[in-house]
Amino acid sequence: MGKFQVYAIKTTADGAHVTGRLIAGTFTRGKSVHSAHRADEMGVKHGEPVELDLLIDGIVIYSNEIDEIQEGLTALIRLRGHWPAQISQGWILEGG
Repeated sequence: MGKFQVYAIKTTADGAHVTGRLIAGTFTRGKSVHSAHRADEMGVKHGEPVELDLLIDGIVIYSNEIDEIQEGLTALIRLRGHWPAQISQGWILEGG
């Protein structure tokens, strides 16, 4: 526990898919947020581009634990120097 996956996300022109790049940390795989796929099913590796079925720009954090989500956001802010403009509570869903 205490590990997380953070992706920076950008939509394509048609808005149907996005490409993300793993940008922080060494990660334990977990449930996805706003994604049709799980990270372990995609075989995601650090720094590797991935394609996700998302309809919005912003940040995806793979985690079942709110503490891990907070750690992920903190790491992201350290890397980027600011809070991601597109993130909202609605993006943070319980894993279940």
